[in-house]
Amino acid sequence: MSIQSSDHKAEPQFPPNPHYGDGCYRRHIRLTQHDWGVLAEQEDDCHGFRVHLHHDGEQVTAVRAET
Repeated sequence: MSIQSSDHKAEPQFPPNPHYGDGCYRRHIRLTQHDWGVLAEQEDDCHGFRVHLHHDGEQVTAVRAET
């Protein structure tokens, strides 16, 4: 069995976006400690997520996620 190498590079399926890198993108991450555990929140221009990690002080006892 022989493996042949090729000197040509594959053409991209889509042309490069001429606006890539313009503008701004914001992301907010917040971790909040509670008596029952930790609330982790992440929000950006397109998404919003929350994860509730319940613990007993030694191990995680429950997880609840929100989008």
